[in-house]
Amino acid sequence: MDNPLISVIVPMKNASAFIERCIESVISQSYENWQLVVVNDGSSDGCDRIAKLYSQKYPGVIILLNSLRPGVVQARCVGVEYSLGDYILFLDADDYLPNNALELLVVKACQCGADVVLGSYSLVSLLPVFRQKDIKNKKEIDTPISMLKYCLKYGECFLPVKLYKSTWFKQNFFVITGITYQEDLVALTKMLPLARSVSYVDDIVYYYVRHGSNSTCGSYKKHFSSIINVTDFLYTCYHVDAYRDIRFYLLNQIFKNLLLLSRECSDRSVFVSLFSWSLDDVMREAKEEWVAKTYAYRYFLYYSVSPALARVADFMYVKTRKFISCLKNLIIMS
Repeated sequence: MDNPLISVIVPMKNASAFIERCIESVISQSYENWQLVVVNDGSSDGCDRIAKLYSQKYPGVIILLNSLRPGVVQARCVGVEYSLGDYILFLDADDYLPNNALELLVVKACQCGADVVLGSYSLVSLLPVFRQKDIKNKKEIDTPISMLKYCLKYGECFLPVKLYKSTWFKQNFFVITGITYQEDLVALTKMLPLARSVSYVDDIVYYYVRHGSNSTCGSYKKHFSSIINVTDFLYTCYHVDAYRDIRFYLLNQIFKNLLLLSRECSDRSVFVSLFSWSLDDVMREAKEEWVAKTYAYRYFLYYSVSPALARVADFMYVKTRKFISCLKNLIIMS
């Protein structure tokens, strides 16, 4: 395929401080055959006016749409529906691309005939000072299931930072209706095993902007039902033969979710009733798989030994991770 069209889809909500940089990063691409679809998700800060000016300046190339249903998933669905490209790339409104991102990804996609091409990304922190850290995890990817394993292992189960063949994506895109958390995790877990061919580039193709603290101590109450539904979905996948080579990583994610839920539900009798499957069976499977050591053991402490002790262990674990993260940042900046 010569010079394929790439549709860059940007869901946007109250991103007036970032949307101009986001759009400019697409305009400045070395690869010139692209379409930018910006989908406004009920913004109230004027970012839609900024995007409209660009759509007027680049008619037919930059398109501004409005999503009638709230949420990033619905906004992306609108963007996919109106996209015309041979390939699709998702870009969040507060993030941006290096100027050779599209070229790197589409060249690899055309060379390999891949349905999905995964890249590396750079983590950018704006406060209190600008910091940038390239995330280049070791990529041992030769099959669709190995790409899913990589995404689960390194916490890269997000739709951005990947280029998708449009026909394949539109045919296989999957969401659980109504969820507000881990939507991308669900989509990639369902879709990637259905790919015919995948590939990757080690180069940085995406700048992911972090805002404030990403502490794992926050409340997940508003996402409680979503996490239950996602955990049910993962447990179903865990018992499907297509996922047998990555059961370790699926179970690891299940225990991560159980820990998130346990912070909002301290009553064990209520907690066990949240699922149609047995939590005791999951613990046995975890021991058999030698899986999710930090997550499974913390969960075991919570419900089998002492909730108070588990909370202390949970607190110490989070604080230790935060300390190590700060130490790494200091080393990087020195």
